[in-house]
Amino acid sequence: MTIAEQRTVSALHSAGLQAALDELSITDAVALLIDGTGVRDQRTLMEQIRSNIDLAGAGVDPPSGWDGLKDAMWSVVGAQQNDHVVLLWTGADTILGQSLAELLVAIEVFTLVARDARTRTTGVGAVRFQLVLVGDGPMFPPYNMFG
Repeated sequence: MTIAEQRTVSALHSAGLQAALDELSITDAVALLIDGTGVRDQRTLMEQIRSNIDLAGAGVDPPSGWDGLKDAMWSVVGAQQNDHVVLLWTGADTILGQSLAELLVAIEVFTLVARDARTRTTGVGAVRFQLVLVGDGPMFPPYNMFG
């Protein structure tokens, strides 16, 4: 099973990150990366979004809250001019170990972005948006579980 065949939200062990990036490159999907090693809560997630995602290229201001994150990411996804966009959140085990509640809210926000991307029209039509949580530990399956 490929990443494209996975659900909207999935998990991957960090050892498989390069294989996932290679797969996405072959399929011409857009891969967006967030370095989540320092993400512990909403504030630090917003910092990483501002640092790792081209918000200016999408014509949006940096988000300051959950609603702002949803709107900003919808704009980023729509600006990609591609029908498949995957956000790879590396170091996701950090927030998993420190603030499960914040991680669950973030997942809900990205799930709403995916729903909007499927139902709203962008320059390329409907967009398949996925979130892949990448981390270490038993909660993150190896890449060969995908392919």
